[in-house]
Amino acid sequence: MWPGSPQTCERIQTNIRPNRRRGRNHVDKGYHGDTLSRKHKDCVRILLHNPGGIGFVTSQRCKQTLKMEKLKKLVIKNDIDLVGLTEVNKDWRKLDYEHTIWGATTNWRENRRIQTGQNITKPAGESSHLVGGVAMMAFGDLVFGISNQDSDFRKLGRWSTITITGKNMIKTTIFTCYCPCRGKSPGSTFSQHLVYMAENKTELPDTACPRQLFGIDLKTAIEDKLDLGHQIIVMGDFNSEYTELSSWMLELGLVDVISDKHGAGPKTYNRSKESPIDCVFASTDLKMRKGGFLPFKKLLSDHRGVWLDIPKHMIYGYNPPQPTFPSARKLKLTDPRVVEKYLTHLHCAMEEHDLFHRMDQLHRESTYPLSPRLVEEYEVIDVLVCKLMDEAEDNCRILHTGTIPWSPAYK
Repeated sequence: MWPGSPQTCERIQTNIRPNRRRGRNHVDKGYHGDTLSRKHKDCVRILLHNPGGIGFVTSQRCKQTLKMEKLKKLVIKNDIDLVGLTEVNKDWRKLDYEHTIWGATTNWRENRRIQTGQNITKPAGESSHLVGGVAMMAFGDLVFGISNQDSDFRKLGRWSTITITGKNMIKTTIFTCYCPCRGKSPGSTFSQHLVYMAENKTELPDTACPRQLFGIDLKTAIEDKLDLGHQIIVMGDFNSEYTELSSWMLELGLVDVISDKHGAGPKTYNRSKESPIDCVFASTDLKMRKGGFLPFKKLLSDHRGVWLDIPKHMIYGYNPPQPTFPSARKLKLTDPRVVEKYLTHLHCAMEEHDLFHRMDQLHRESTYPLSPRLVEEYEVIDVLVCKLMDEAEDNCRILHTGTIPWSPAYK
């Protein structure tokens, strides 16, 4: 049986106002476990985050865009390889591409793969707001190890998965899940699932509760992967009593990798009980090198972020070397940071050589046909501009090449 909801979450969902007095629950807002710092090159870094809804609005700034701006900075600064998002609250069918998670993350990192899950059992409504749903974003070298992507087989958006294949067919499947709180408000995730269950009674197990259906279906999905010999990582906002949840996961051979190293975790939702509802469970073969819980407000949300580093050899079966890519141009017009650095360097260099004044003087003295003196000046300026453009490109981005030595036989 799937664990029950934490009492405080239940009270919030049924619109019963909880006790708002600031007590012990509101004091500890710092890190729990390891402090997020520079990633070891031989690790895969994973982040779990419940943003409470995301939005991508390119023409204006609002709370929704600020959420993703903070997440983007965290992903880039800390070299995060995989992000699992829960409760994204978006119907991607109603948005233009540039406002979706696919279009808006184009310039986050050079390589990325995205898998989403949302309730598509009903036609899209008038609004793009759809409570619930999950998303996974893979970046960097991890992208090249992905062999399969999938989502909740009932199309309710309860989880999404990414499978990574390593050496000797070692496979690791990562789940990002969102389990609904019990509630009565129209449009809530719980209510959406109730509607689905009422319309598909003959196809469902013997249960009338969406939370129990979540547990039954998730167990089936995990067991299917285990039968194929996969290693498992299950992370998400489970909205469940932690003790019961840990016991439920342990029956599948999954343990809380962070509490296994750092002890009992803190509360991860600022209006819930002391124990966490956002957790990461993994097969016992997978060990965490570092990990922990971010402070509240490190990301713009009422949930803590959860992060962990897993050694690459546990996922791939070996430590893969840094890949080299054929697209070695340093200037990438799709990356605004690189473009800005290039233009700044070029502008400063042209001012240093007084090129703007020389080009202006050349235009004012131009005749047709050009005199030999002006032709010579034009050629000198052109050669110098090309040289400065090459120098600006060399300085706009660092390419980490040369990590794999050439074979002496072919050097």
